[in-house]
Amino acid sequence: MKKRGIIVGGIAIVLLTVGIIFLICYNPDKPDGEADGGRNSMQTVLRIEDAEEIHIKSDTTNIRFVKKDGYWLIDGIAPSEVSAQKINALTESALTYSTDTVLDTAKLSEYGLDAPSLTVEINAADGGHTVTVGKKSAVDDAYFALADDVAFTMPASQYAALINDTDYYTSFSRLSIDADKITGIKLEYPEKTVDLYLPDEITNYEGNVWRMRSPYTTLANDTFIDSDMLEQIASLTLAKKAESLGEERAALTVTTEDRTYKLKIGSVNGGSVNVGYEGGVYSEPAELLAFVDADTFSFVNKLVSYVNINDISSYSVEYDGVTHTVDVSGSASKQSFKKDGKAADSDKSRSVYSKLIGVMAMGLYDNEPTGDTLLKVSFKGRGGAPDCSVEYKRINEYMSAVVKDGETIFVTGLADVSSLKDELNEYFK
Repeated sequence: MKKRGIIVGGIAIVLLTVGIIFLICYNPDKPDGEADGGRNSMQTVLRIEDAEEIHIKSDTTNIRFVKKDGYWLIDGIAPSEVSAQKINALTESALTYSTDTVLDTAKLSEYGLDAPSLTVEINAADGGHTVTVGKKSAVDDAYFALADDVAFTMPASQYAALINDTDYYTSFSRLSIDADKITGIKLEYPEKTVDLYLPDEITNYEGNVWRMRSPYTTLANDTFIDSDMLEQIASLTLAKKAESLGEERAALTVTTEDRTYKLKIGSVNGGSVNVGYEGGVYSEPAELLAFVDADTFSFVNKLVSYVNINDISSYSVEYDGVTHTVDVSGSASKQSFKKDGKAADSDKSRSVYSKLIGVMAMGLYDNEPTGDTLLKVSFKGRGGAPDCSVEYKRINEYMSAVVKDGETIFVTGLADVSSLKDELNEYFK
């Protein structure tokens, strides 16, 4: 009895083992014929090293790649308009096919290879080769394929590399501008030019650094340039092609420490703007070029008489028939002041100076007739900084024009000028 029990137990173990193996191997989702394939180590089904042409066709793709002078190109598209990196990756996928599963070719229709979703035709020195791709496997992340009458499973990643359309190869970054290296931005419109620049030497980084050449010679708006222009320009890639520029609204020239970029700003198309660059036309998000449509007032510094106190040796004010002078000496960390030749309190002097240069523009001057001069401020530069002057001239009972170095640029409130005069009277009395 004991011996018989041992035999029965051994038989049970064998049957259980067979059952486990059967369950592991059994897969009801595999189509007929797939289970007959040989799952082995990776083997090369097809490799072509002397190809001259690759033609890829599908319901959504029809691209012909040709090799010229040792380089792969897309037939009918200029070499400069396609990504060489993407084409090189494609040729690797299109000319070499490896697999760990070779399939039975008896029933190709079950693999979808009688009506393939993708066909790759390759012309080489030894003749033509054809690769077709059918259905996706229900079991593995792979597709059923046929290369020169050998059926196999193709990795889904390789299929994805082959199925890309033309837009994929023409989409790549054509422009890369470092925001920290931008030294000049010029916008040329039919009616005006906005020319912004960084001076060759910046003495006071804590002050306003950007300048404007046109349409006015004045300080530019650092805040607007930093928040609405520099990073936006640096984000332009010109990766997506557009059909046409449309109406050219402006020309944008960006100067960096290394080179100059010239772009044409075209029509707005929904949320995009067409941009021309080096003979091509591309589409960029409209928000990156919103500054093109900004008014001139956005580009200029609103402080109508800003001069950094570290750049002057003295200033004088003339109003209501009197003239006062303030001398400034010492370094930025320790300054001393004299008003009308006598020592003055440093804190009060700095406070008055901040109000003197803190008058804000309300808008741009629009050729309104001006009357008498209400206040004139003359700055004497030091350390190579230029002299300059600012005059406030009456326009009407509410507004005054601001004339800086002989150029009338802004208008400001008459009440602001009156308030400044009151501050000066209090300081000089």
